[in-house]
Amino acid sequence: MKSYQNFIVELFDNPYPTRELSDDDIEKLDPSDDDYVKKFQTKNGETFYVHIDGRLNIGTFMNSDGRFGITGEKGPEAAKIISTVLNVGKEYLIKKKPPELEFSAAEKSRTSLYKRIAQKYTPKEYTMKVAGRSGYTSFIMQRNNNLKEDTSNVTQQDLKDVSEWLGTSADNVKVELKKEPISKFEKQIKEMHGTYDEFPKDARRTNKILNQLKRGEEVLPIYVEKNDKHLFVMEGRHRMVAFWLNKMKEIPVAYVSKKNISEDYKGEHQAAGKEGAPLHDMTHNEVYPKDYYDRWHEYTHDEKDAALVVNGYRNKPNKLVTIYRAVPHNQTKEERLDALEKAQAMWLKRKKVYPEFQKEHQKLGDKKYYEWLGDEEEKVKKSNDKVENIDSINPGDWVTIVRQYAKEHGKAHLKNKYRILSKKVKASQVWFDGNSLNEAGYSP
Repeated sequence: MKSYQNFIVELFDNPYPTRELSDDDIEKLDPSDDDYVKKFQTKNGETFYVHIDGRLNIGTFMNSDGRFGITGEKGPEAAKIISTVLNVGKEYLIKKKPPELEFSAAEKSRTSLYKRIAQKYTPKEYTMKVAGRSGYTSFIMQRNNNLKEDTSNVTQQDLKDVSEWLGTSADNVKVELKKEPISKFEKQIKEMHGTYDEFPKDARRTNKILNQLKRGEEVLPIYVEKNDKHLFVMEGRHRMVAFWLNKMKEIPVAYVSKKNISEDYKGEHQAAGKEGAPLHDMTHNEVYPKDYYDRWHEYTHDEKDAALVVNGYRNKPNKLVTIYRAVPHNQTKEERLDALEKAQAMWLKRKKVYPEFQKEHQKLGDKKYYEWLGDEEEKVKKSNDKVENIDSINPGDWVTIVRQYAKEHGKAHLKNKYRILSKKVKASQVWFDGNSLNEAGYSP
């Protein structure tokens, strides 16, 4: 036989199923547009309404005659009813993310029971606190400070924007999220806030974020390049002002950098090796049919350029062939400075925007664009960051024997930010897996 304690625990895990309101329910209860209301029916056939007023952040429920009331039941049935009420409250907290939700217990005899159930149904993003009131007890579920030290609140759009600042792709951005004192950014914040009279659009955008923060919505980070001594905020500048206006002491900062691109790029492009066919014998391991060299035109279709190269290496394992590979290219310090100097000269002479900095000009406008070029130049000059680029073709890499194919790959898959590497190797070191003559593996 189950103990009473086990019976209560079991009831905690089995709230009544809830339903949406019918038209008759809505007419009777007349909830506002902001209210969150569900109904359920007990085993005795009595209907209860779980009514949460999102504007006041107060949780309560109504019984069937429309009055605010208590469960009207005792023991296990009371536990199951309150479990249902709090389960709806949990749904509300997860969906609406309000700063807090308050639930009251009018009967002191049920305070301990309600506390245990409330703790069970408090989402992990919230902390449940107990407050003694005059004649009753309140259980308050308060939203935690959600400055999480993980990257779950880093958006893809932010990563895309940041990757353009860093001159790489979004999937090559490494993010380290930390809590930082807002005082570190106070100078930048006040400078930006001081321009709002001149730029009302920025003020409106910041106010929108501020209102979202006051509603308890998720706190998104600001973005700073790792090891930047000046802590220049690349993305999230409106957010940082909103944080300041919201009187936040700590804010989430995403420190971003480029990944180790040699390992990252290679990892995505591991090529097949000696289980395939070498350039000097395409029929090896039956990768291509035995009559390949007699009927090669039937097997190659739109790979004619590659096929012509292949045919010249038949039975010549030691003959040298040039292999090519398109790899991501990140600007070096010298290349960045050269581009900034050209951009400043172009703006002063013709008031034209340097193509590489179109995005910055669109964000900043004419007035701030030239100032940004100068500030960025100083920042780059002072930077000691080393730019890592792939500079060699290594065993295990995908390669091609057609230079034009490497260029097409760079344009299509590396966002046109690439360079072509080449290397002379023996025909016996170039291996094909049978899928395409344009793609091979380098395996000495």
